[in-house]
Amino acid sequence: MLLACRQQLLQNSCDNAACTLIHDLSSYCRLCSTFLQSRDLLRDHVCAKKHSTPHRAPKSRERLLANADHALHVAIKKKEIARPALSSSSSILCASCNSLFPNKEEFQIHTSGDSHKARVDQVRQANSAGRRVQSLPPNYRSCPLCNILIRLQDWDAHTVDPRHQRNEQNVTFRENTLATERPQQHELVVSHLDGGVDFGIIEARDLTPDTALAITVTAALKGQGCIHFERAGFTPPNTTRRFEVEGQNNVYIADQAMVNIVTVKFKPFEKRGRYQNRIELHFRDTRSNTRFTVTRPLRATVGLQADLTALEPVAPFAGNAKTHRIGYDPSSILMGDRPEPLNTIPSVYAFPEYPIPSYISKLLESGGTKKKSDQLRKRYFAQPPSADNHGRLWSILLHVEEHQMERPHQIRYVRGSTSLSQRSSVPSRPRSCGAEAVSDEWRRYQSHFGHRNGIWWGRTRC
Repeated sequence: MLLACRQQLLQNSCDNAACTLIHDLSSYCRLCSTFLQSRDLLRDHVCAKKHSTPHRAPKSRERLLANADHALHVAIKKKEIARPALSSSSSILCASCNSLFPNKEEFQIHTSGDSHKARVDQVRQANSAGRRVQSLPPNYRSCPLCNILIRLQDWDAHTVDPRHQRNEQNVTFRENTLATERPQQHELVVSHLDGGVDFGIIEARDLTPDTALAITVTAALKGQGCIHFERAGFTPPNTTRRFEVEGQNNVYIADQAMVNIVTVKFKPFEKRGRYQNRIELHFRDTRSNTRFTVTRPLRATVGLQADLTALEPVAPFAGNAKTHRIGYDPSSILMGDRPEPLNTIPSVYAFPEYPIPSYISKLLESGGTKKKSDQLRKRYFAQPPSADNHGRLWSILLHVEEHQMERPHQIRYVRGSTSLSQRSSVPSRPRSCGAEAVSDEWRRYQSHFGHRNGIWWGRTRC
């Protein structure tokens, strides 16, 4: 059997002059780890069923492209371009190869290849020798608008995705809005530059049904010419209904004196809360006959000062970024020395890997929480628990719990992050996992079913 040099597969070069493995990869299929006799046979191989079936995209038509170095699979739907898989909890990043895969199946195909095994050996040898291994170029890039990772082969499809275009429009809108808050436009200076029109904190105990506060917005021209103030309004949609604007239209600003433009009124109507909006002031430069807009944010808070002080955040909100799982080879991990307390306990040992049946893992790797719970109930929990199926149902629940315990740990293991928390907490067990809904059926059974046929089952909560 012909064997390819792992270092040649990894770095496209081999420094070992005594290496006896094959270094010419011009007729080598990386996906099948097979050598062909010529390049023509390689092109025939990638079009054959033996090669294409294990890597075929479901419900799509495959176009196979082959060159001298590798065979590239491009799955194309007949009528529309397939949406790229967004980086989420279903995506897996191979930390050794720095490659992103949309699901567990493609990741397993990658880990079974020679290129991945060669990289794992290289990383393990470098770690053992205390050397720093050079990282490989990624097969993905980050989309700052969507805050996710996208594979390079899916980037073109991602840019035409409606979700990406919507985020792009939102960013453009924010940039245009910030441009209207500049200190000067056409040498015109509008008041309330810092912080906007802020009514501050209004004490709720002092409110009456007719309470109304007013702030006047002024403008001054710092240069020569004349500016025509045409009208004022609110940025749509105006859902607040607490702010009102009053003023005269067709006001001309021709000198450097401050001119009152509009008066903004705030009517709380005895309702507590935080209110925000944005006022738009539309002007026209009479010299160049160009129109421009100046905006100022509107803010008002109705409540008690003591309550608002207690509710102030202690840190800025970071949000929940879309993350991905980190895939790694257990053989590449250097465990190091055990802590001294563990050395004094002779019974401490490493647990073996928990085997999860494939029919359970495949079901739990696809779809959302509701879909997985419905499928589990339909397939395995259609019949009520009894003495006959007690062991089978309990083993299925253990498989589900073990799988769902594995997911949060992989999600939390994000490279470059020092926090082990998810949603700002470290639960002792994943309370919001897919097994929680299924376990509810078992809890209801255990809380009512004490014994049957003289056999006591207990009331252990899962």
